[in-house]
Amino acid sequence: MSVEARLEVAGVEELKAKLEKVDSSLKRKINDKLAEIGNLIRERARQLAPVKTGRLRASIYSQISDWTLTVGAKAPYARYLEFGTRWIRPRHFLLRAIEENQAKIDNAIRMAVSSAVSEAKT
Repeated sequence: MSVEARLEVAGVEELKAKLEKVDSSLKRKINDKLAEIGNLIRERARQLAPVKTGRLRASIYSQISDWTLTVGAKAPYARYLEFGTRWIRPRHFLLRAIEENQAKIDNAIRMAVSSAVSEAKT
């Protein structure tokens, strides 16, 4: 003698559709927020960067690509100024700009997730 139980979940297709809606909405909203914050970080890093010729400041950028915010500086000597060397003290213009905006980053992502989930409920 055997025992068998069967469980059927009603509404699976609707759930899948809502999850897909959350995914696309969430990605769009988070990327939008990351772009805003990237602009803030870039501008703050430009303010904090040491200036001799302006090349370092002009090379600071922010970029969004597939859920990722990248902030950096393209000047070939940027890493030496950011992290220092044996002879140069670190300036941390990028790290400080990111740290100053950390609360905004956390809050923006939290709000984007909440908004996307609310949007998917409808």
